Amino acid sequence: MKNYCTLVFIAFLLLGMNVSAQQQPEPSLPPARIDSMLIDLNKAIVESHMPGLMISIVNRSGVIYAGGIGYSNLAQKSRVTSQTVFRFASVTKMFTALAIEKLISEGKFKLDDPIKKIAPEIPFENAWEKSNPVRVVHLLEHTAGFEDVQLGRMMAKDGQNMHGITVLEFHKNSLISRWKPGERMSYANPGYEVLGYLIEKFSGMKVNEYLKNNILLPIGMKNSAILTDNTKMQNLATAYHFNGNDYQVLPEYTLASNGAAGNLVSCADDISKYLISLLNYYQSKSGNIIPEKNAVEMDSIHSSLAAKNGLQTGYALGNAVFANNKKITFRGHEGLGEGFSSWIFYNRKNGIAYAIANNSGENNWRISQIIESFITRDLPPVLLNSSVENLDRFREFDGYYALANPKNDRWDFLQKIFNGVTVRFSNQKIILKNNRGHIDTLVHVRGNLFRIQSEIIPAFIFSKDENGTPFLQGYNTSEFFTKVAKAPIVIQQYLFYAGLLSILIALILGFVALILLLFKKINYQRFFLLALPALAGLSGLLAYRKLSITDEVNKIAFSSINATTLFIFFTSLSFGFLTIISLILLIKQWNILKNKFVKITLTFTIIMLCYLTGIFILNGWIGVRIWAL
Repeated sequence: MKNYCTLVFIAFLLLGMNVSAQQQPEPSLPPARIDSMLIDLNKAIVESHMPGLMISIVNRSGVIYAGGIGYSNLAQKSRVTSQTVFRFASVTKMFTALAIEKLISEGKFKLDDPIKKIAPEIPFENAWEKSNPVRVVHLLEHTAGFEDVQLGRMMAKDGQNMHGITVLEFHKNSLISRWKPGERMSYANPGYEVLGYLIEKFSGMKVNEYLKNNILLPIGMKNSAILTDNTKMQNLATAYHFNGNDYQVLPEYTLASNGAAGNLVSCADDISKYLISLLNYYQSKSGNIIPEKNAVEMDSIHSSLAAKNGLQTGYALGNAVFANNKKITFRGHEGLGEGFSSWIFYNRKNGIAYAIANNSGENNWRISQIIESFITRDLPPVLLNSSVENLDRFREFDGYYALANPKNDRWDFLQKIFNGVTVRFSNQKIILKNNRGHIDTLVHVRGNLFRIQSEIIPAFIFSKDENGTPFLQGYNTSEFFTKVAKAPIVIQQYLFYAGLLSILIALILGFVALILLLFKKINYQRFFLLALPALAGLSGLLAYRKLSITDEVNKIAFSSINATTLFIFFTSLSFGFLTIISLILLIKQWNILKNKFVKITLTFTIIMLCYLTGIFILNGWIGVRIWAL
């Protein structure tokens, strides 16, 4: 009996040792380290022009730190506390994906179900629907090929959320597949509006109600909500924009949404509860929100060509993998709204997660690096993996690759010209050089997977699509590049640069013409010939500046016909109109222009302005009616 008890004791001891070996130690921060971290963060938010910052750091067992620094309201000198509410924008998608996964776990539909099968009333266009239908997984992973939300469709004009099929009709201009669903990831908010509609259809509840009752409250997030209108929530931090000299208060807004794409507001206390739940496979007070296998499934990438060829770095079910840290890999989501920027990152293996949010819309990169350096300080360095395989088989991938998955064809048409990489095989390594001259060295890991030399996981893949065209995926989670001839791209780049140069020359010629007219050195006929190209260039610059400033501080203006949108319409139209008039005047006065330098300079300027007019017309930016996009 004594020997039996001894054996049982040893067995339990070994079992305990095995469990301990599998369970990673939970990071923690002693008070002195937290204080040191907060000092660094205080310095960072001042230098980064962030009035206030929300911070949540947890491990599996509980909260390490939940609170904030700086001000939630500068005028009132209100400090950020653990109860201060921030907008989390696109981080909402993590909660929407969880809601969808819950409905899937309840048998309401399946991850691979075609949308036409479960909701045929949804208005979308897919030229490949018979062979490559849009599925639920494509919406979750942004691989349906849809465009991101159009400029004039971002904000609700009446300050109210939309529901049912109405919101999808409102965004139908974005719900068009630009390539076969499942090929490439392209971030598209309207896809999550479709997921919101599925939540409403299969639960019988509005998105905000379903998320509140089935996710937020079970986790204990009593001070969080999915906003449904412009009403300012209690304790909500004031949104600011730093204009270079001072902080400008931004107006309250409501997204033109059913709430699924970006309407979450929360505070450090609540987000801490969510992060602990997430690390424990979405545990709640009444049990797990979804089965553990579904939680694991959410961290896998299913549908893209890259994923099917073995790459698991990119956008999964409402979360993405980030290969930035040198010790551990974080998953999570970023959110950017008007005057707010939020990040959530987690690592289940190591049992650590954190969230940050600021109220000026500034990039959180520096903040995240400070926090990660503190919470990963005691973790051992990672031994970087690389293969010893002969890589001659990758020589066929040498060449130039152009970006093939912009978020929006109208906004980002120049990315197809300028956002490309040259791939060169050298000494059993692959060298990438982008159009800005930045160089990265890729190290082979296994199969077709590569990592940047200094990163710990493979984030790049070389392969071919079903037509045999080589592609490369990597950078910024899931940028997708296809191999193309470089010469036509380079020609377009030089032409565009020449077009920009022509605007500068036109402005100079216009200024000189004005001086000459004032001193009566030229007549009005010659003055208009020299001045109209300048007016064209000035109109284009004014349209661009107005568009940029409005995009930063007042997107709601894009949603209706008003002074701002009419100004952009007429100035962009004037660019094209004045350019054409300039060309006509040049032709009419060609024979009377005696100064060869002026003749050549003016001809170059007007021809290149015509080139810019042509590409802007082709991409819909001449006389753009933003309110109607």
